[in-house]
Amino acid sequence: MNIMNESYDALLGSPASGWQEVSVQLAADKLHDFSPSDWYELTERALTKPAYWQERCAEAAGATGGEFADTLLTKLLNSDHLQVAAIAASELENMSVKPSPNLRPRLMQIYAYLESQQSPRKDDVMRLLRNM
Repeated sequence: MNIMNESYDALLGSPASGWQEVSVQLAADKLHDFSPSDWYELTERALTKPAYWQERCAEAAGATGGEFADTLLTKLLNSDHLQVAAIAASELENMSVKPSPNLRPRLMQIYAYLESQQSPRKDDVMRLLRNM
């Protein structure tokens, strides 16, 4: 793992560390400094990280925006943790990304989860589905 990814991991903290809007912005600012290879490495290892890390990473990537964030968030749609996938979907919708039609089954699964949880994020996922 390179120094950029190490310092980014440090910003995401631990499960016990606080995570606030300022934390999201600090992590997003760090992502702005990432090279294409840093983004590639981050995307490749994202699904191996714990749920808290994936959630925080999705929020920071959404705040960053751009093509690399789009790729990372799309990968996070496949997280084993449906809450992470829900955050990734919401962030993609906020970025006005048009998802690939092959993601429809996963987005439907995320939508069903959010509906069962009565989460307002389900509206974001429905907009993604409509924009396919």
